[in-house]
Amino acid sequence: MTATAHLADIEAITEVTAYIAARAAVTIKADQAPGHDLDTVMRRMTCDSALDTIHRAYAIRITAGDGAKEAAIKVGLRMVRAYRDHYGI
Repeated sequence: MTATAHLADIEAITEVTAYIAARAAVTIKADQAPGHDLDTVMRRMTCDSALDTIHRAYAIRITAGDGAKEAAIKVGLRMVRAYRDHYGI
């Protein structure tokens, strides 16, 4: 793998990470749970620890052989479940 290809992979994973965080936040907000408006949920989903978790999980799914779309869906669903469990909604 060339350094250029590796950089492209990192940029692609970073973009997907942001997309997963945003889609998960919109999904969680749709529940309309008190105290979980879009700004609050987005802030929580884009904190460093959440983004690191999404990034690692996505990279693991890709390494395991999932396609990009399948990996993004699996990671997004897991993040929504984790958020709901963590905040009891």
